[in-house]
Amino acid sequence: MAFPGFLVFPVAANQPTKGRPSANIADYSCTVSQLWDKVTPDGNRSIAALPPRAPQLRSSVRSGKMAKLTHLVDNEVFRAYATYTTIVLLKMMLMSLITAYFRITRKAFVNLEDTASFGKGESAKKYLRTDPDVERVRRGHLNDLENIVPFLGIGLLYALSRPELSTALLHFRIFAGARIVHTFAYLIPLPQPSRGLSWAVGYAVTISMAYKVLKTVLYL
Repeated sequence: MAFPGFLVFPVAANQPTKGRPSANIADYSCTVSQLWDKVTPDGNRSIAALPPRAPQLRSSVRSGKMAKLTHLVDNEVFRAYATYTTIVLLKMMLMSLITAYFRITRKAFVNLEDTASFGKGESAKKYLRTDPDVERVRRGHLNDLENIVPFLGIGLLYALSRPELSTALLHFRIFAGARIVHTFAYLIPLPQPSRGLSWAVGYAVTISMAYKVLKTVLYL
């Protein structure tokens, strides 16, 4: 577990130490990296590598990491991202249950052992078939995977690029709404171009977030 070197441990100038003469602040102020190099000269920057005589440094490093995590959780944009990511992931998980429902009700399976409840031997093999309804749900599920997975990664980077909360909420809400509409359009089904438009809207949101990330943190 490596730690950054931008934390500073200042000590008041000319502050006397017990049993030692007073010193200038330059003798005491240093970054975590510099202090770590002093206590672990071999370059191993993990908490376990610290000598037993460095309890204060251990506590400071842990406190700094906890403060960063707390700050991330308190970030409103990140909380919005977490909320809408959970919504679309639950929707995608629901597609698995719908697929199972249609397989059972339509008696259409791809594995012989799945047909055991409907017969044995040659009589069970007739259930090894495809069904239009099952295939429709599977295509909708596959489309979720193709679109929600990129949203997870790009959306996280977007949330960390410090966008305006209102703009971030607009992106997240439109994407979640578009994916839900796309699912209904696939399963009911709704006439085109409802499914095509809902897919395009969600895809455009992901591209918009990717553009914002590259515009903000492009480093080539």
